[in-house]
Amino acid sequence: MDKNEMFHSTVPKDDIICKDCLFRMNDVEVIGKLVRRHTYGQCDVFTYPDTKPMAVLFEGANCPFYKHDDEL
Repeated sequence: MDKNEMFHSTVPKDDIICKDCLFRMNDVEVIGKLVRRHTYGQCDVFTYPDTKPMAVLFEGANCPFYKHDDEL
């Protein structure tokens, strides 16, 4: 990326509350590599075109719909 580029994408940290939530998107394997999708903007509660709250994704906030996945 050009150091003078004004626009760039920001990705949520891996350790957000969604990591062990029952409603998170399932992980998938793409070309032999595991893709963890809990940091994506959607889940079973927040479906397109809605997205998870920005505070949950980027500020470590709790989600009002969070439910621990007991299978982990």
